[in-house]
Amino acid sequence: MSGSTYEVLVTRENGTWLGEVTNREGIQTFSRTYSGLRAALAEAIHVMDDLDDGALVETKWTFENVEDEFLSAIELGRQRRSLEERAAELVRNTARVAELLQSKGYSVRDISGALEMSPGRVSQILAPGAKKSVGASGSTMSAPRRAG
Repeated sequence: MSGSTYEVLVTRENGTWLGEVTNREGIQTFSRTYSGLRAALAEAIHVMDDLDDGALVETKWTFENVEDEFLSAIELGRQRRSLEERAAELVRNTARVAELLQSKGYSVRDISGALEMSPGRVSQILAPGAKKSVGASGSTMSAPRRAG
């Protein structure tokens, strides 16, 4: 099922999180914590469908018997991750543009004015051996929604 979206039904019963991939037979697990359930489901999907360790897995999560406040927290987490991914993209693009402008002869002060950042930060970005990229997370997850 590689390349498809895995539809996951999550329930919470007596303090235990239960997860089942509803569009793929045989993938289900449980955990005492939500983060543990997410990790266990990701591992189960990789094992059952013989995916490479680094393979991206897209999941669509539906929840039953989970409080609205927890669903709101999940949505906030999704938004935070999205912003972090966008920030990482901006870091990479900023470094790329700064290097391009430097190669065309622009000064650090010109580059800093264009990028709206301090000349010191531009110098750090352009320094030999400076870290130019930030990795993104390995999976995607849709916004939470209630079953039914």
